[in-house]
Formats: sequence, C-alpha cells, structure tokens
Amino acid sequence: MNILIVCANGLSSSIFANKIREYVQNNSIENVKVGSCSIERIEKYYGRADVIFIAPHAQYLKDTISDHGAKVFVIDAQEYLREERISELFDAISGRKSESKKKKTVTALSEISGNRYLSSIRSTFMKLIPVSLTGSLASLLQLLVSGAGFDGTAARYFCAGMDAVYQITIGIMGFYFLLFYERRIELCHGYRITLRTIAVLSCFAMLSGTNISNYGINGLWMGILTVIISDRILLKAEKYKISGNVSLLFTVMLFAVISYSFYILTGESSVNAWVSAQIQTVLGRYVGDNIVSFAFMQLLINFLWMIGLHGASIVSPIVTPLYESLALENLSRVRAGMEPVHIISSSFQRCYLSGGAGSLLSFTVLACLFSKSERMKKIGRESIIPVLFSVNETVLFGIPIVLNPLFAIPLLLITPLLAVLTWFVMRIGLVPIPNGTVIPFVCLPFVYGILQGSWKISVWELVCNVIAGVLWYPFFKAQDRILKKNEDENKHI
Repeated sequence: MNILIVCANGLSSSIFANKIREYVQNNSIENVKVGSCSIERIEKYYGRADVIFIAPHAQYLKDTISDHGAKVFVIDAQEYLREERISELFDAISGRKSESKKKKTVTALSEISGNRYLSSIRSTFMKLIPVSLTGSLASLLQLLVSGAGFDGTAARYFCAGMDAVYQITIGIMGFYFLLFYERRIELCHGYRITLRTIAVLSCFAMLSGTNISNYGINGLWMGILTVIISDRILLKAEKYKISGNVSLLFTVMLFAVISYSFYILTGESSVNAWVSAQIQTVLGRYVGDNIVSFAFMQLLINFLWMIGLHGASIVSPIVTPLYESLALENLSRVRAGMEPVHIISSSFQRCYLSGGAGSLLSFTVLACLFSKSERMKKIGRESIIPVLFSVNETVLFGIPIVLNPLFAIPLLLITPLLAVLTWFVMRIGLVPIPNGTVIPFVCLPFVYGILQGSWKISVWELVCNVIAGVLWYPFFKAQDRILKKNEDENKHI
C-alpha cells in the first residue's frame, strides 16, 4: 500500500511522513510505503498512491484533488504531526473510523481557493521563485560591486553582466508569469497544447506593444487577464463543439481588434500599460501601501490558521501580485540609485515575522528553555530547526495552537501588532525600508535584514522576536501548566 501525505508546501508533510515510517517499522507493518509532497506536485503521484492523506490546514483543497482510484482523507487537526495518534490514520484506511463532516466554512473556502485561476496564481509565483531570486541576487551583486567603488574593466564587465541577468529575469517577469500561468491553467484542464500557449502569448504581445517595460512586473495584471479571458473563450468554444484551431484564431483576432480599437480611441499603443496603471492606482489606494488593509490581511490569515486552515495559501493569490510588484518597484528604484518608497510590499512581512504564522520562533524558544512539560519541551526541541526556516506546523498542530481557545488572542493579534509597529518605525525613518530583494520565505531570521539592505532591519527583527516572546509568555505558561498536570496525572494511573 502506497500512502501519500499532502500539505500546502510539502514541508510539514515530509516531517509527518517520517513519523509514519517510524510507526510502520516499529509495529512491523508490511507492504506500506509512505511519501509526501506539496499540493502543487500531487499530479505526479496520481495512479501511484493508494491512499492520500491531506493535512488539516490544506483541507480546503480536497475538492480540487481527483482521487484517480485512491482513497482520500483529511487528517484531523488533533492527529496531524502527533505520533501518538498515527494509529487512527490506519483506522481510517480500514474503515474503523469515519471521517468528520466537512464544515460549511471549509466548503466555502474550498470553492474560493480551489478556483483554478486563483490556485494557479499561487502555483505560478512558486515556480517563479528561481527567476525572481536569480534577478534579485544579480542586482544585489551589482550594487555591492558598484557601491564598493570598483572601477576597473573587470568590474564594469561584471556589473554589465549582472545587469543583463536582471533584465532577462525580473526585467521580463510579466512574460514568464504569463507563460507559467497559461501552462498551469492548461494542466488544470488535463492537457498541454503548444499552439494554445503561442496564441495566448501573441494576444499578450498585441496588448503590450513594443515597450519592453510592459513585459516586466507591470505586465502581471495584463497577463492574468489575458489568460483568464482566453481560457473562458476557449471553454465556451469547446462547449459548443467549435474546432480548437478556429477558436484559437478567433481569440487572437478578438485581442487584435481590442488592441487596435484602443489605439484608435486613445492614441495609446499599449492596453497593458493603461490597465496596469488603473489597477495599481485603485489597489494601491485601498490595499497596497496601506497599513490598515495589510494589518487586516494579517488578521484574516491568522484567523484561518486559528480554525486549522493554511491562511497564507488562501489569501496570497489575491494580494501577492500587488505586493510583489511593489517590492520589485522598490528594487528598481534602488538599482537606479534612489531610495525605496513602498513600506508595504512582499518584502515587508519578514522584517517582523520569524517562525511563520504567529511569529512562533520566540514561542519555540520558550518551549525549549522554560517548559516543565515533557511533551512541550520535546516539541520545542524537535521544532526549533524547522521553525528557524519558517516551517512551524509541528508547533501549530503539536502543542496544539490551532483550534485551541487558550491561544486564540495571541495567534490573532501578535503579528498585526508587529506589522503596525514595523510600519511606524519605517515611516519615521528609524528603520530603513527593505530594498525589495526577492528572498525565499525559508531564509534565516536576521540574515534576512542584511539581504534587504541594512543591519538595522536585522536588529528590528530581534526586537520583534523579543516583543513576540513577551506577548506569548503568559499563554505559553498556561498551556505548559495544563500539559504538565495531565502528564503528572497519567503517571499515577
């Protein structure tokens, strides 16, 4: 029997898969293989997995997983990452345990986050990390060499080379996004058609014109719209049994008419530039560089975690295009010798958040050093390394913090409070604004601040961890007392 554990990013599921392997080995269970993956890579395992277990924080994605002959279960939040509850997973497989009824909240979130257009945005940005990371590092190296005062021929060639790397990565980010996004939508339909991809790229080119900047980060919004509109047209054509080549030709001609009509009416050669400007203006005013809306997003993400769902995976497809574009705009300004201007961007959150949702690095340190409960101390010691890299599910579900009324207040409010404080110190100039370098979320705390352009950001990360630790402490002690009491009672049974 092949068992597959699936979570949002593939990190906590790999930890739990190792625990299950140990359980299988210790109990001499034969013919069982256990694997793990992220929800984005599950297609590779269709037809190979006999049983698929979905992590509780990714249960909203269950309806998007076609079983392909496998049994599909959602792991209960009280069982996830708990080795003493692994036997209940095998009870579910054998039918001795029935799966709990799905809540209406989860059903609604399944429809939102399972939407192929939103889920594909999330997947596309994950695939673009190598591209944006390469461009950011090239820009960082160029700034270091030029800022150090090197003026020789080798230095000039090096800077020119790094600039070229930036231009063919972040400089045409919109093009890469469109390509990966279109491919992902095709995969959602179960096929890949090269001619369709070429047609959609042609539509995007007609809307963008010849200005290369329209193929950069400013082209994200037009890329999303182009793929969605094209897909809806082609699906309608398929419904009415219109030939694929005919529908593709019609789609290209429609975009050509739109582009030409726009030029005749406005004199502007790029629909892309106009649409991007309008969207950026509206969203920038109400959602973008706005601490109130950002703090609300943090509160929403934490609320979803509180009820056992992966808040970032649900919210990020909606806000990531905007925050990513603001970060890359900051990076472009830094490259041009100017100061970054957008405090709120995709680079902002990690300036105060260490250890993932809830800023749990400080909580994990408390569990390691001050816990009297053996269970709490064991979880803290097992989790400290993953939490340093922002993988905190072992703490969230092992303590547990999710679905635990005792931790509702700190889980909900600590990170919005830290966000407001961080915005304030950057607004008054005490801490510099991040330079917008794209850095993976698993980057170590304090190293992050240096890469974002200043040791002051690293110092502020430390300050935020101390604040979070102080705020977590009374709730940590209360839970520690509860667990210690339960352990003492069990010893006398």
